[in-house]
This record gives sequence, C-alpha cells and structure tokens, in this order.
Amino acid sequence: MKFGRLRFVLILALLASNLLVGVLSLLFLRSMDQRYAALFDRSVPLINHLRTLTRELGTVQRLARRVSDPKNEAAWAALLPQMAEGSNLARNHALEISGMHSLKDSRHVAAMADSGRNYDEKVNEFLALARAEKLAEANRFNSEVLRPAYDQYMEALDDAADFVEREGSELRDRYAAD
Repeated sequence: MKFGRLRFVLILALLASNLLVGVLSLLFLRSMDQRYAALFDRSVPLINHLRTLTRELGTVQRLARRVSDPKNEAAWAALLPQMAEGSNLARNHALEISGMHSLKDSRHVAAMADSGRNYDEKVNEFLALARAEKLAEANRFNSEVLRPAYDQYMEALDDAADFVEREGSELRDRYAAD
C-alpha cells in the first residue's frame, strides 16, 4: 500500500515538474520571439531607409553628370528642378534616418550628418553654376568637388549599414546563446 501511494506521489510530482518546465519554456520562447521581433523591427526598416537614401543620392549624382555633359545641352535646364527635388528628398530621408533608434547615439549619425551637409552644400553650389549656365565650370566642379563629396557620403552610409548589420548579428548571436 505504501509503495502504491509513493508511486502516485512520484507520478504527480513528475507531472507537476513537466508542467512547470513546459510553462517556463513557453514563457522563455515567447520572450525570445519578442526580442527577435524587436530586432527585426529595428534593423530591417533602417537598412531599407539607408538603401532608399543611397538610391536617391545616386539619382542626384546621375542628374549632375547629365546636366554637366556637353552632349546634353538641349535638356540640361529641365534636369535642374529634378536634381533639386531629388536632393531635397534625400536630405529629408537622411533626417528621418538620423532619428531612428538603431543609430541613435552612434558616431554614424554624426558622420552621416557631416557628410550629408557637405554634399548638400556642394549640390547647391553645382546647381548655382548650372543655373548661371556655366556648364564647363559645373562639369569641372562635378568631377573635382561634387563627386568626392558624394563618395564620402556613400562611405558614411556604408559604415552605418555595416554597423546595423553587425549590431543585429551580435544580438542574434546573443539570443541564440540564451
């Protein structure tokens, strides 16, 4: 009789421990799911915004090349408003990116802001030369000043994207280790 009762208590204890392990596992998995969702929500939109900004800046730079191309004299004036609009879109997008959580308080925000400001100034100078119909000077300015400023801006954006990727990978590895 004692053995039957002991067996019954052991079975109840085993059931209770299995139930407890199951509930704790469920809570832990739920916590991990929430952390992965937060990582995804934080990293993927930022990478997408950086990609979009890169595309917008590439468009501005292509327009600058087309404006200052001597073979494109007939159409250069129509390209100036497009270039100015593209530059404004990129500037607004850069401001939006700088406020995103993943980059906040990182050196990348300052580097992007500095190179972005520099590039915006150079775009405005280029547009002033083109509007004044100084296309030879605009062409020289594009190749000697504007393009290097663009390259510097692209490097800052690449560094920021690499930072977000590294941060996401490190968090993923930590979550996997947990």
